[in-house]
Amino acid sequence: MKKINGTLDLTRITIQIQLKFDNNNMNKLKLTNYSMTGIPQNAILSYANGDVVVLDKITTTRYYDKMGKTYHSYNKFYKINNNYYA
Repeated sequence: MKKINGTLDLTRITIQIQLKFDNNNMNKLKLTNYSMTGIPQNAILSYANGDVVVLDKITTTRYYDKMGKTYHSYNKFYKINNNYYA
């Protein structure tokens, strides 16, 4: 860091922070399809490399298989704002 009159160059620091947190380089999360109580039913994850994942709200992290009479856990799920999405 370059010091100017005993203080840090805040302009240079600000530019570095903006480049680090630029929206083009970040993953994005969009919550959609809100219920009557204001809870989003879907979540759309957009990754920096262009991948897009659409998730649906689930109540638990596992489900019951009636045919096999066993419980199964979702392979991959996310917890966003205390709600589960898979």
